[in-house]
Amino acid sequence: MTTLERIDRRVLGAIRFLDATTYTPLVRDLILSSPVATFLRNRRSLYVLSAVHTLESHGNAFPAPPASPPIGSVSVELAVRDPQEMYLPRRCRLHLPRNPDPAAAGQPGSFFHAIDIPLYPAPTAKTSHNWVSLYASVMQAGTGNPLVGALLRVIRRHDSQILARGLTDTRGEALVAVSGIPVTTWDEGTATVLTSEVPVTVEAIVDPHAGPVADPDDIETRRDTLPLNAIDVTVAARRRLAIQIPVTVP
Repeated sequence: MTTLERIDRRVLGAIRFLDATTYTPLVRDLILSSPVATFLRNRRSLYVLSAVHTLESHGNAFPAPPASPPIGSVSVELAVRDPQEMYLPRRCRLHLPRNPDPAAAGQPGSFFHAIDIPLYPAPTAKTSHNWVSLYASVMQAGTGNPLVGALLRVIRRHDSQILARGLTDTRGEALVAVSGIPVTTWDEGTATVLTSEVPVTVEAIVDPHAGPVADPDDIETRRDTLPLNAIDVTVAARRRLAIQIPVTVP
């Protein structure tokens, strides 16, 4: 006779990895590591948080989660790597536990929505024909040494909108792919009505203590306290551009 055993277990959330250029979900095997958390990949390519060492009581609590610790009070660090090396490795932090209230399902931090984490393309990644392909080399000013894990931001000058982000690899090289630049657009100046070019500022932000695998979200949060440099360039759809950005690092 076959004996069936019922096992109920609460999960703590799910992570959805996105292409940083198109923000489409990535359907591929990724390697996740964390000193305190374990993950399971499901059929939708979501990485489910199955256990966290500091939240053991949540794993066995059913149907209601414990009231302690408070929502979002536990910070869990993880690193993700693409074994195909089309995306650069990165670190990130998750704030747990998620809010389990169905009435708050539409709010940030809800348990009922996956945590979206963008992955940035490696310099060797393929780009679409209509994108701007910006290849940047970020190095230490004065020495020329490559700066690993620098965060790059492409900012449209006339309205300060961030159009794209990227990361440098171990050689200090980055590909920042900018999608959505129209072939022709309204000129923000007074010379012509239509133009095919968009003036942007390319900004490189460096955390000297980030190590070989950076957390771009943390770098962006601390932008005003970190070494950075920026240059102005003009981009256009279907254009490839190579630039160098020296950054003075104490």
